[in-house]
Amino acid sequence: METINKRVGNFTSSEIWKLTTEGKTKGTFGKPAISYIKEKEYERKLGRSLNTESFSYPTSWGHLCEIYAHSLLPLDYVLQSKEVLTHPTIDNWRGSPDLLTDERVGDIKCPYTMKSFCEMVEACSKVETFKSEYPEYYWQLVSNAILTDKKYIELIVFCPFRSELDWVKDMADNYEGDDPFQFKWIYDANIKKLPYLIDGNFYTNLNIFTFELDEEDVEFLTSKVLKANELINQ
Repeated sequence: METINKRVGNFTSSEIWKLTTEGKTKGTFGKPAISYIKEKEYERKLGRSLNTESFSYPTSWGHLCEIYAHSLLPLDYVLQSKEVLTHPTIDNWRGSPDLLTDERVGDIKCPYTMKSFCEMVEACSKVETFKSEYPEYYWQLVSNAILTDKKYIELIVFCPFRSELDWVKDMADNYEGDDPFQFKWIYDANIKKLPYLIDGNFYTNLNIFTFELDEEDVEFLTSKVLKANELINQ
């Protein structure tokens, strides 16, 4: 509940890409941005989020695999996705990065279909295609890098090998978080119905893409948040 309250009425890294969309006139906000700003206004009047949490297999799978993927990373990767960070000087700017190291801010994505896994790995090998094909993830990382003052952004795309599924299922069965039964469906699922990679083939389970933060993108996103704040405060 605390995490939701901190996000209410604020622009968050996970959706901040909407503020980067432009209208027909250069320098103006596009429809996704205008709608997003209006949603934040509604939330402030309501005092609560417009969205209600709903269960989905892809989201549940992603949450569990994020924990497993973190266990495969070096010890300097700190998992802190439950902590909501605030911009030190700009109002209404929040974010919850998945991972932090001394110089990098990272996010783990665990696609639920094999096609989406392949597409993401192929696209995100270059910053240009990452930025154009997955703007929601690219700008999420840029936003979190700004909030954490990091020099590099890092996208980690994960899918378990077939040989790892027993470990993943065991984690699902023994999870002891706020809702210990939220991953039970993974433990009960037929392995053929879960995403996995065949060991020894082309793709690897842990795909790490690291890019230096573009200062022009920092200035661009910052200007968009400042402009959005002007509109939301009118």
